[in-house]
Amino acid sequence: MPRCSMRPARSPRPIGCASIRNGVYGLAWDAIGRRLAIAGEQAVAIWEVGSGDALVRFPHGAPYAHRVAWALDGTFVAASLCGDRVRLWEIHS
Repeated sequence: MPRCSMRPARSPRPIGCASIRNGVYGLAWDAIGRRLAIAGEQAVAIWEVGSGDALVRFPHGAPYAHRVAWALDGTFVAASLCGDRVRLWEIHS
């Protein structure tokens, strides 16, 4: 069973966080509210909120990510990692 879940406003089924282990440390909506970036241990995951589908999982190589943030145009996601590092991923829609 996933360690976290949420119910999107337009969907009765929860979004599971099976790709995020041992906790969620940060969440960030994209500018139009369609995708959610989830920061956790070992990875950052991107979810399509309307369908509840996992779009991509980015392993970050650190014990955990503190926070995530979207670029205003939705083309990049940044995560602050433990050890004073930042990772940046390009998002292809």
